[in-house]
Amino acid sequence: MTDNLFKVYEDLAKGGVSMILTGYTFVIKEEQPNPGMMGIYDDSFTTEYQQLTTMVHQHNSRVVSQIAYGGSQTGYPAEGRLIWRPSAIANLTTEVVPTEMTQQNITTVVHAFGAAAQRAKVAGFDGVQIHGAHNFLLSQFSNPYYNRRSDSYGGCIENRVRIFIEVYNQIHQQVGDNYPVMIKINAEDFIEGGATFADCRYVCHQLAERGIDAIEISGGINSSGVEIPARVKINTSEKEAYHGHYAAQLAHHPNHCRRRFA
Repeated sequence: MTDNLFKVYEDLAKGGVSMILTGYTFVIKEEQPNPGMMGIYDDSFTTEYQQLTTMVHQHNSRVVSQIAYGGSQTGYPAEGRLIWRPSAIANLTTEVVPTEMTQQNITTVVHAFGAAAQRAKVAGFDGVQIHGAHNFLLSQFSNPYYNRRSDSYGGCIENRVRIFIEVYNQIHQQVGDNYPVMIKINAEDFIEGGATFADCRYVCHQLAERGIDAIEISGGINSSGVEIPARVKINTSEKEAYHGHYAAQLAHHPNHCRRRFA
């Protein structure tokens, strides 16, 4: 962490924010999606994150580590880097063409998320949030446009969200029952051929059955036009919480899909 970044979190904690979600921290060293990001791929980061969490707690706030694998949704030069994705489909925004993942690659990423969560717990974070939105790796698995696989991770929604379940299970195995695990997920991708709200509802219900503690509903990817994840000109109360109606539906509708993965 830089001194300036530490000061950002200090100002938030002093200002009375009840729970701070960090910027996304990458879980595999070689994969850093964007410049200036924090990493959580190695135990050597523990000391500086302990300084962060101690400071936040001293101001009676809480801080949750957001963990992510970015992939082809990257602002960093792609040359010389191995960038994994469910299928070798060029990113609509960055034009980066990734390498299609093998089963071993998927297992590596799943275990990297689990190890990152364990590091976050040791460093004193009050929980972790899996970044499963905005066209990062997990989001692309749920998106049929980017996921053209013909194995058990592609095709039907049960297969396309399998990695979400595996990541959650691995994290839960690493951190135990009493450590908060959350997820950020797209309600819809808002592109032709992308993930739909029905897809979102399915994976949310599957995670809820397994005990996930909180779900943050977002939406869109960088190629979604006016429906990109972070929108501008939010200058009236009516324009706020523009994914709120999706969250309300998820909160109040029962789960009609009870099939579990084997």
